[in-house]
Amino acid sequence: MSAAVTRPSFVEGQVLAAADLEAQVAYARLDSALHERAEHGWGVAQGLELRAGDKQKAGTAEEYVEVTLAAGVAVAPNGRRIVVSDDQPLRYTDFRDSGVFSSSDAAGALYPVYVVALDEPRIQARGVGSCGTAAPNRTDESFQIEYGRPGDEVAVLAQVAGAIGAGPEPAGKVLVGYVAWNKAAVQEGRFARVAAINDQGNQVRYVGVRASAMVGHVGGVSLQTREGDPRFVLAMVEDGQGGCKLSFGRQQGNAPLSSVFSVDEKGDVKFAGEASKLAADRRLAIASGTTFHGLKVPLPAGVTEADVTAGAYRLHVDVQPIHEIQRSGASFRFALPMECRVDGRRVVTSISVWFQASAWPPFTIAPRPCRYQIVAVPT
Repeated sequence: MSAAVTRPSFVEGQVLAAADLEAQVAYARLDSALHERAEHGWGVAQGLELRAGDKQKAGTAEEYVEVTLAAGVAVAPNGRRIVVSDDQPLRYTDFRDSGVFSSSDAAGALYPVYVVALDEPRIQARGVGSCGTAAPNRTDESFQIEYGRPGDEVAVLAQVAGAIGAGPEPAGKVLVGYVAWNKAAVQEGRFARVAAINDQGNQVRYVGVRASAMVGHVGGVSLQTREGDPRFVLAMVEDGQGGCKLSFGRQQGNAPLSSVFSVDEKGDVKFAGEASKLAADRRLAIASGTTFHGLKVPLPAGVTEADVTAGAYRLHVDVQPIHEIQRSGASFRFALPMECRVDGRRVVTSISVWFQASAWPPFTIAPRPCRYQIVAVPT
């Protein structure tokens, strides 16, 4: 039988020990952690953007920026909330002393920035006449900012939550963005810029919703790309008369949705743009063979003239002359390539000079076949 989640309970007249009260707190923390990691996942919930101030310059040194971590909330992989109640300046000395920067790093390298949960025990002042030890009786659920080497974020973003019954510890790190370091800015170096995504596409992870259904409260539900303006919205709203419309568009403030696409309960579709067919999956195509003077090099299978005209493929064509010797008894003749080329229309020019010592004149100019190879590269 699997272990159960134990909920503390109390009875009249019970003498409550510290362990009883601590169990109540632990139960509430476990309940919160289970909800966060099971129903929402982990990542940034609100705020926590890295913001760069105006560029500054000291004397002849290079420009730099001051960086601030905006207030916000994150959920660690094991479900613990990390609350940053006020904007926090990133101290360049902390980055410098972290040891993540190396003089051999590429210029403009991006270093990941994390928030990590941190418990700070402290002693709450007791009333007059109280007795007992001076053990900590409060815990501040705080945080700290940490830095990593370029590439360290891969392992952090791959974190998975613990077992179902696991508590909120250890919390784990949450990526909030990247900073670049300029060692030539001022004497000790300074931050050069901030980013939410690096060159490898590793970006800040945000919490989500895990559900098989989303139910609106009053006949409508919407998805928004951001909390602020301007934002894009996908909304499904009933009209109060038995109908419903799914709309997509831009919205500013509390203004009505500026729909560019909609479909109603009857299947009627309205859109502001143009309808176009999705391009087929195009792949590299190669063909080879033999052709003749004046003919057009054929396209590989699956590539049409319309594709080439539309610029869907870039063509590479190579033609080579065919060397030939013909014998008849004691006499013979052979072909010397005179010209072998292909023009922009893929039309072949292939001309050779036949030489036969027993004939007069010994030279004859004639069109000839040639070999071709054509490669169609999708653009």
